[in-house]
Amino acid sequence: MGKPYDEEAKTMIWVVDRDPDLLRFLEASLVRSMGSEVQLLESGAEALSALDRSSPDVLLCELDLPGAPGEEVASAASRLARRPSIVLMSADAGRLSRARLLADRLLPKPFPLSELVWSVGTLFAKGARA
Repeated sequence: MGKPYDEEAKTMIWVVDRDPDLLRFLEASLVRSMGSEVQLLESGAEALSALDRSSPDVLLCELDLPGAPGEEVASAASRLARRPSIVLMSADAGRLSRARLLADRLLPKPFPLSELVWSVGTLFAKGARA
C-alpha cells in the first residue's frame, strides 16, 4: 500500500543530475517549497551505490548521467523492496518517452519549478509508493 502524502512528514528526495548548479537550485527549491530532506548525487554510479544502502521516498533522476545512465538507476530503484516514486527528467524527449515505463512521472527539461513540486506532491497524494 502506498504511503499517504503528509505535508508535515519529511520526504527524502534524491536528486541525481550532472549539473551542480541545477542540483543546488533544486535542493533549495524542494526544501523551501515542500520542507523535504534532499540528497544530491552527481552521477549514476553514485546513485547506484547509494541505492545499495538505502532508498529515498522520491528519486528525481536525469537520464544523461556519467557513470551509469538514468535508466539503469531507475531500473535498480524500481527493484527495491521499498520502491521510491521515480521522476525522470531529460531534455531529450525521445529518450524520455522510451523510459516512461521506468517512471511514475516524466519531466521534460526545461520545466517550471511548479511542475516539479506538483509532480512530487501528487505522487504522495495518490499513494504512488509501492
